[in-house]
Amino acid sequence: MMGRCLCVIESSAPHFNDLQRREARLVQESERAHQEIMRLRIEQAEQERLKTAQQQARTIYTELHAV
Repeated sequence: MMGRCLCVIESSAPHFNDLQRREARLVQESERAHQEIMRLRIEQAEQERLKTAQQQARTIYTELHAV
């Protein structure tokens, strides 16, 4: 019985290694996706700040030239 169990474990080893490699690849892809999401959020926040600054500049310009 023990010899039989070892055969099953040994025959499963390549499959297990494939699963470990796939898991590692998925973890890396997940980390890259997370970094990309964070980069895009930062970029979006910067664009929102720029948009707000442009609107403020237009308001100030309009007020200065209205006088």
